[in-house]
Amino acid sequence: MAAALSVSAEQRAELVRMSRSTVLPHRKVVQARALLLAADGVANEQIARRCEVDSDTVRRWRARFAQAGPAGVGVIAKGRGRKPSLPPGSVAEVLRVTQHERPADGATHWTIRSLAARVGIGKDAVARIWADHNLKPWRVDTFKISNDPRFEDKLVDVVGLYLNPPANRRAGRATAGLAGPRWKPCSLRGRRRSLVAGPPRESPETARPEADRAAGRAGPPL
Repeated sequence: MAAALSVSAEQRAELVRMSRSTVLPHRKVVQARALLLAADGVANEQIARRCEVDSDTVRRWRARFAQAGPAGVGVIAKGRGRKPSLPPGSVAEVLRVTQHERPADGATHWTIRSLAARVGIGKDAVARIWADHNLKPWRVDTFKISNDPRFEDKLVDVVGLYLNPPANRRAGRATAGLAGPRWKPCSLRGRRRSLVAGPPRESPETARPEADRAAGRAGPPL
């Protein structure tokens, strides 16, 4: 039976804090509890059963604590633990290709699968790298201008109407579709009241034939 682990008052207080933590990694919490048991003189075999590990693991924890103190609790020894799943330089290559290259098939941006095939890694790895660096290649932050050759003239007309509307508030053809629908209440099955779009407001072009017929004049041919 091994002797009780030598622990100072400050070290015990730190081990107690670690053993009760809800945010530290699980391995640190378990090791801190095991070391507290070792400091109380509990045998290594009993500590191993309580912590669901083997006795050799408990001996390694005690030896590391004797060398490094609380700072060595939960530290993974060099050469142990999960090995990196990505080849060296994969993250930098994913970032470079995403930001500075375009797919060879003419697509506007990379997808997770296409970039994974380009770099030679898994699609889940590409997704993690994009999420870690807040990259969203499918989002376009540029402004697209219409291909209409008269776009500039139309834009100036519409903006001018908004900035300097006519006195009679009739904007003509340029704003005929901008007035929007009128709304009126109605009754529908399953709903007491609702709103439906009524007929759009008449523009000067559609209202002129009615006024011409009322005045006895022939309107323009339809």
